[in-house]
Amino acid sequence: EKIFDLGVMNVVKLDALPPGAKPIATRWVYASKIREHSNGEVEHSARVVAKGFAEVQQNNYLRYDCPTMQLPAYLMNEARAARDASIVREGWDVSGAYYRSDPRKIIYVYAPPGYDRSKESGDRLVWRLKKSLPGTTDAGRNWYTTFSKFLTDKIGMRSNKADAASLELERGDNWVSMN
Repeated sequence: EKIFDLGVMNVVKLDALPPGAKPIATRWVYASKIREHSNGEVEHSARVVAKGFAEVQQNNYLRYDCPTMQLPAYLMNEARAARDASIVREGWDVSGAYYRSDPRKIIYVYAPPGYDRSKESGDRLVWRLKKSLPGTTDAGRNWYTTFSKFLTDKIGMRSNKADAASLELERGDNWVSMN
């Protein structure tokens, strides 16, 4: 089902490998989890990830650093919440976050075991990434860039100059802080 999702989400495109290009291997990652929506039932899932350790900087990725929340920003938010009982704290996860961001370089990966395809000539086809894939070195950076740009340009949030991973929005009596 995940392979189908990758096609529907426009994450990969089956393609011939151009001369000189070096594809990255992929593998399956399996998980068994009890999720909030599963009524206590264990859900089994599998996803494809790149073996990003084989990537070469400048060839496959440009930057891989991704801002993370700093302790002072966290403490500031907690202090504000402690003063104001109306502040609601929420935690959430963006499902398939990396699949929603664009890679900054052209990256080819081998299809995972069981999904290899070849042309009639026998040449192996590869996947060209149209979106980031978990396991690629710059996937976290790409997601951060895509999401923070959306939050600042479309929603109007401001980035904290001292902590790039902290964004906030204040409208009247309403305050939203994201870390």
